[in-house]
Amino acid sequence: MVVISGSPWAKRLVFLVISINILLWWYVYCVPGVTDNVQPATTKLKTNNAKAIPVNKKVEGKDGKSAKAAKDEKTGESVDKKGIKTFRSWSNFDIVRPKNDHTYVYRRFKSSPHKPPHIEWNPNGKPLAKGYVFITPQSSGAERGLVQAASFIMKQNAEMIYAHDEEPYDSAGLRVQTVHNEQFLTLWRGYRKMSHGFGEVIVMNSEYEKTVVHLDAIITNMYGQKFLSGLDFHEQELTTRGTILVTAYNTTMYNLTQMGGSEHGFVTDSLFFEIDIETQEILFSWSALDHFWPKDSMLPLISASGYGGPKNPYDFFHLSSIQAVNHDSFLISSRNFWSVYLISRSNGRILWELRGNTKGGDFGALPHHGRFRWQNHVRAHNVTSREMILSMFDNHNSPEDMGKTYSRGLLLKLKLPPNPDEKPEVLRILSPDRAKISPEYGSYQLGLSNGNQFMSWGAGGVVHEYGPDDGHDLRWQARFGYDESITSYRAFKDVWTGTPSKWTPALVVEKREDTVMGFVSWNGATDIDAYHIYLAEPGTELKPLGKAKVLGFETGFDLGVKHNETNCIMVAAVRKGQEIRQSNVGCIEGKTFVSTIVDSMGKATGDSVVEKTTLQKIMDLSTTLDETTTTFESETSATLVSTTTTEASTTTSAAPEIPSNRVLNPGFEDASIYPWESMSGSLSRVSSDVHTGSQSGFYSGNTPMSAMQGVRQFIEPNWITPGKSYKFSAWVKVTNTVNCGSPTMVCGQGVGQGTTSSVGSIQQTGDFYLASVTCSWTQAQWEARPSVQIRGYCTALSFFVDDATLEEVETLG
Repeated sequence: MVVISGSPWAKRLVFLVISINILLWWYVYCVPGVTDNVQPATTKLKTNNAKAIPVNKKVEGKDGKSAKAAKDEKTGESVDKKGIKTFRSWSNFDIVRPKNDHTYVYRRFKSSPHKPPHIEWNPNGKPLAKGYVFITPQSSGAERGLVQAASFIMKQNAEMIYAHDEEPYDSAGLRVQTVHNEQFLTLWRGYRKMSHGFGEVIVMNSEYEKTVVHLDAIITNMYGQKFLSGLDFHEQELTTRGTILVTAYNTTMYNLTQMGGSEHGFVTDSLFFEIDIETQEILFSWSALDHFWPKDSMLPLISASGYGGPKNPYDFFHLSSIQAVNHDSFLISSRNFWSVYLISRSNGRILWELRGNTKGGDFGALPHHGRFRWQNHVRAHNVTSREMILSMFDNHNSPEDMGKTYSRGLLLKLKLPPNPDEKPEVLRILSPDRAKISPEYGSYQLGLSNGNQFMSWGAGGVVHEYGPDDGHDLRWQARFGYDESITSYRAFKDVWTGTPSKWTPALVVEKREDTVMGFVSWNGATDIDAYHIYLAEPGTELKPLGKAKVLGFETGFDLGVKHNETNCIMVAAVRKGQEIRQSNVGCIEGKTFVSTIVDSMGKATGDSVVEKTTLQKIMDLSTTLDETTTTFESETSATLVSTTTTEASTTTSAAPEIPSNRVLNPGFEDASIYPWESMSGSLSRVSSDVHTGSQSGFYSGNTPMSAMQGVRQFIEPNWITPGKSYKFSAWVKVTNTVNCGSPTMVCGQGVGQGTTSSVGSIQQTGDFYLASVTCSWTQAQWEARPSVQIRGYCTALSFFVDDATLEEVETLG
């Protein structure tokens, strides 16, 4: 018995609280599904040829009273508290390897026409910054580069988030910019001519709604052509004033006799403008020719950029970056003067110069390791009246000036105002152990979410993420193209949230023998947790079937045997428990349903009869390249399927299973060495010495000092189970070793480290020898990404390799 003492009002208050609690507990336990945070659709499905289909808000189930998550007794599918099934789902994509060695590997989907490069990514297990990777690769064409050279937002595990294709225009510089706590995407589109561009800038909000910025000024180009606008691709920098800073290049007649050129020569004058985004009014303009003599340039008159003629003007200054500093000045970088300048916003005059050579400009001589030249992407940080931090991508090379100094990220500290007695201080240099030379382009980004740093190498599709300190802490690297055919002016990593307003999730449905499979993607949508799946027969109410967890850009899901008579379905994207957008309706053979499909650029494709749901009436998914396709279905249970065909158009997905041999291209019989790669020297396919078949791999490396040399192949993580044992074997013929112990077989992790107890020696017998090692990966090593390697720490090493395998070691039950 509970005795309550006190005043009558206190007793009444206690009884009221107890009564409310009893009612709440009764409501939770007796009303079905109130604890489920996922809400069913509350809007009507709109179609073009039928009335709105009302949504059935009641979820059918066993009296609707399932108390907790369970398994369906017939199908084994998981069932939540409201009786909603969770269907098996996976990240669905095809990896297409063109037989043309010059075309980079790409991914292909069923519900989207986009074909992003298949990014090869290598983490080392250390903390990475939050966010996505933003790349805009430029390609030499599908036959010598990328099948689709567009702007992409990618996850760091190579899953695509968004593809933005401005075909037939080129594009550059996709990035996130934040102004007054609101995020925007910016990029340039237009035509690229030599090292300049003529086009316009696109600014997009989080719903991908566009604002286009033009240049209302007369720009003369060397081609005499009329372009979209005169804006160049080198800079698109938003300011807090509601303006944007942009570059332009104007062809101007100039007397070049002082440099050995023609009296009637031509130069490219570097211009920049501040434009009001809303009114398109030019608020500020600046010309390099008004302030500098072309004869002071570090660029030779005759170069890859031109020679002073009307079709190839002399690019004496080359303005590559602009940034507003405070409210009264601009920071600009001249690549061809090897200099950085502070410009007055009131009259355009030069306030100070930082010169990258020995003189150092107004700041005095730079320390030897702080000198820079041919630089890109200069940015000021932590600016006060007494000092600033300056970051840049120091190319230190150009097509005419390929020296012995590698490209790098450079961080300098400048004392203000400039004083030659207070020389600049080198704070940081980012240059990886395997240093690179980039003769053009490149970017260096500070201040990622956890203090990490991000760098794009410009020439070649390579990007790196470093820890917050120096360049020896390389934590993640990725490649999205071949060095000889891909460039990327800049690349970035940033946090982004997007919800497209002009297009909906795209759904494709296929019938496979005794089951129905769906494939859905929503280009540009972030943070989607799941898709609710509805039966959507014409003229009837939507009937909830279940849900599928989102596991990639394109999520595949299997409705199972029970639903093999399902004809038309629709899905709804779910974010934080709420349905935010419905897809088109997809139907299997035998039924048709009219649905308006909107593509990823917001253009309606018309009323399309969805029949057999391949969407080939809507999107052209065909390819003209001779290619090999590997279909991946990366499941919730971390399994993956690989099937290979010679014609991409006949590729079909199969039941997910793991191949017994996890090594791809094990005997180098494919048209390229991919996915094998060299760790230092060179790796090629040869027919002169093989174990079996017609080809083998031959590695040859020679370095001035001992270095890690050999070959490796990263293994698809979903083919490896942490803690299980695997045997890595290969037929190897060692032909040369200098200053190294015996080469070894290694099961590796991340960029190059070996796992514990994973090294097996290789004998130098003069003939092919079967070498092997048994190893396993821990969870942390698996997360760093597993690899197999044949390597040695040597000054010279060469060997043949053939018929490699990586198979699970059978254990006795």
